[in-house]
Amino acid sequence: SITEYSERLERLFLTKTISKEGIYVVAICLDGIWEEIIIDDNIPVQKGEPMFNRSKSNELWVILLEKAWAKTFGGYMNIEAGLTREAL
Repeated sequence: SITEYSERLERLFLTKTISKEGIYVVAICLDGIWEEIIIDDNIPVQKGEPMFNRSKSNELWVILLEKAWAKTFGGYMNIEAGLTREAL
């Protein structure tokens, strides 16, 4: 749903291009305060596929946004069975 308003998606990613270093900065609103979350592009995979969220069209932003959200809660297992609308 967020891709229908590309400016909203762009506002979340403070790193605007694919990072050669694999470092990204994502803006996440936590309790009404915007935080800059620094993440890398090391994504947990199993059998060649991302273990958690993925995009049908293999878009990187989906995986990176989920990683930033997971980082704010101390890891992927702490957001297990969460709702997408919480991250958006």
